[in-house]
Amino acid sequence: MNLQKNAYSSALPADRCDDRRRVLMYSHDGFGLGHFRRNHTIARRLVRADPCVDVILLASNASGIPFELTNAIDYIKLPSLMKVGRETWGPRSLNIATADLMEGRQRLIATTIDWFRPDVVLVDYLPLGVQDELRVAFDTVRQRGLATKFIFGIRDIIDEPETLRQRWANNGSFSAIREYYDHVLVYGGPSLFDTISAYGLDADTLPPAEYTGYVSAIHEYITSPKPHFDFQLPDGPLHVVVSGGGGDAMPMVSAVIEAFRKRGPNCPPAIIATGPLMCPEQRAALERQAAELPLRVVNGSIDQIALMAAADVVIAMGGYNTLVEAVHLAKPTLTIPRPGPSAEQNMRAQRLADLGLVENLALCDATPSAIIERLHILRQNKLAQRPNLDFDGGDFVACKIVEWLGERKQVNYAPRSKVLGSVG
Repeated sequence: MNLQKNAYSSALPADRCDDRRRVLMYSHDGFGLGHFRRNHTIARRLVRADPCVDVILLASNASGIPFELTNAIDYIKLPSLMKVGRETWGPRSLNIATADLMEGRQRLIATTIDWFRPDVVLVDYLPLGVQDELRVAFDTVRQRGLATKFIFGIRDIIDEPETLRQRWANNGSFSAIREYYDHVLVYGGPSLFDTISAYGLDADTLPPAEYTGYVSAIHEYITSPKPHFDFQLPDGPLHVVVSGGGGDAMPMVSAVIEAFRKRGPNCPPAIIATGPLMCPEQRAALERQAAELPLRVVNGSIDQIALMAAADVVIAMGGYNTLVEAVHLAKPTLTIPRPGPSAEQNMRAQRLADLGLVENLALCDATPSAIIERLHILRQNKLAQRPNLDFDGGDFVACKIVEWLGERKQVNYAPRSKVLGSVG
């Protein structure tokens, strides 16, 4: 197949789907929704590109299924976990030992592989999964003699290059990518950050790596029925504060509300979407803080893309999905990224600011006066600069998977030497 970067695969008629192909997508989802959202966007593009494909999303996001599951896409939930330290995880909800939780997750992964027998497995962010739980997937494929193709996908920025390289060397990620994976996909492009070179993915010993462009859900928003909010959008210039999953958004949102309060009678109308993972106590505290101001705090299930599309100004942290969508929509955007635990959000927000696509403000500098000043700059520049970035990543990944699925049909289903390797 001669794959062109911006050429979408043509959909096959339903009556030609005698031979279904199967794709499994894994995301660990210890905190936030970004990994699951990215896989969900790719899954929707995939089943649209090839109706002969069934997709299962294997994830553990604590909020359940925050997005609509369409035909040929389903979801298996692993027991929820949370990160309690660097490279350390524990149960989010269940009152059981971490070892028991991980055993249960591994059994579910092995059972899913054994039953679903995927042709392609797309793994997001962690090549061995949480605490190496994906080893059981590689072992199951080997034992069953499946010809499953393993693809490793990562967002554009994870951490400072030296930090990330050292971590991957220490935790076996480089070895896992080399031994188990057939291809690496980077959901970004080198004009913003040269992920492949910075993170050592161009080494001769590793499988081929390539950029896909940014995976944006805006395509899905444009082609889907527009949502109806259960509230009236205010008149006049609208500021929208979005927080992604919301689990770590309290400091940013609180700082923005204080800035609006300082505006007094000149406070602009704003909608604040707290995200489905923000705890009820924090949401209630923000509602009290916003009282008597023309601000509306809305629940976590609201469609944040639709809100951004309606906004005149967007205020957000520095997460991949939110900023990709805001920049894709060409919205004037103020970023206030979280300071840690990794440098990811600060790096992404600053690089977008360097390209003139957003205004960036560190959380430690986000005083009411500083926020008001940056919002004034955004209002003066009514339209964001049109980005020279590729937002067709979801379609590109879908086309690649369709190509690989075609190759899977031609192979003899025998154990592969790659799967027999051990991770060092």
